Amino acid sequence: MYPDDLIERAVLSASRCEAQGFHETAKSLRALAEEMHHVATAPMLSPGFCEQPVAAFQHRS
Repeated sequence: MYPDDLIERAVLSASRCEAQGFHETAKSLRALAEEMHHVATAPMLSPGFCEQPVAAFQHRS
């Protein structure tokens, strides 16, 4: 499962929880989704993002 799929599931679960009155659980799920989003996008923002994974795979060959 991709990170975007997990984030989407967390957001959808938060909406369902809120609709059922579980506001604190919904709040926690939204915070988790936001944190997962930051973790998933942080490596792409790093300089040399595309170069580092390639170098790691080249050592395995």
